[in-house]
Amino acid sequence: MSLIEVRNLYKKFRDIYVLTDLNFDVFEGEIFGILGPNGAGKTTILEILEGIIPKTKGSVSVLKLDPFKDKAVLHKNIGVQFQVSALQKKLKVKEIVELFSSFYLKYDFSLLEKLNLSSYLEYYYYSLSFGLKQKLAIFLSLLHDPKIVFLDEPSNGLDAKARRDLWNLIFELKKRRKTVIITTHYIEEAEQLCDRVAFFYKGKILAIDKPKELIAKEFLNKHILFETNKELDLKLLSAIEGVRKVLFDGRFYKVYCKDLQYVSLKLFDLAFSNNFTITNFRFELGSLEELFLKFVENKGFLKQGVE
Repeated sequence: MSLIEVRNLYKKFRDIYVLTDLNFDVFEGEIFGILGPNGAGKTTILEILEGIIPKTKGSVSVLKLDPFKDKAVLHKNIGVQFQVSALQKKLKVKEIVELFSSFYLKYDFSLLEKLNLSSYLEYYYYSLSFGLKQKLAIFLSLLHDPKIVFLDEPSNGLDAKARRDLWNLIFELKKRRKTVIITTHYIEEAEQLCDRVAFFYKGKILAIDKPKELIAKEFLNKHILFETNKELDLKLLSAIEGVRKVLFDGRFYKVYCKDLQYVSLKLFDLAFSNNFTITNFRFELGSLEELFLKFVENKGFLKQGVE
């Protein structure tokens, strides 16, 4: 079931369109990632979906509500974690928790333990590290058991363990059929967490699909990785039939191709005939991070994905 529906959405600030003709759905129980470079429009689309700012034209439905017109009802059913929270710095953590819990008829304090915040209840907000402030913001967004959770760069400032704890929490939300919208600069995070991702660039969506499907569509992400006992002329490897591209980083060779098996056989034939040894040989099908970097470098090489 679609909980969010966006059709032909435009947003203009003064005379500049920052979002152009957006069309997508987000489904119940889905973890939906929004990726893109700075200035791509990621935060703007979140603010429209959250009812913070109005659209310019088009249609937006969140839980069958108009986010901006019906924000009073909507805000009872969604949770929002902003990139930057403006909380009173001289309040204690427990006072902030009590304040926010007073806004709702139901709330869940058990998340304090899961986010390792219980031992900080007597701390003043200003004394918390950035990572702890981030955890508190995430807790407040989940306090009232919302149907949809918006997380804007939730891993920012978290150490590796805290980031893994957050991932586990998001997976728990998915098991409970919660819908999570997440923006992130940690591409590994999007690849691990998201059912689908949308690539934003200059206010447009250039692709929407499952991470693995996006990677599979871009054949250059398939490559053979290996080391050798002596440095090779890249032209020797490029001459193999079916090879699209060859890179060398000083240690590993990356041979990009469409047919991994065929090129592998030719590669070992080449090693035998040219008297070099191949070690640490493996196939790599690419990553979302590699695709994202290529996407940014080429400023929108992907075509509109099919939902």
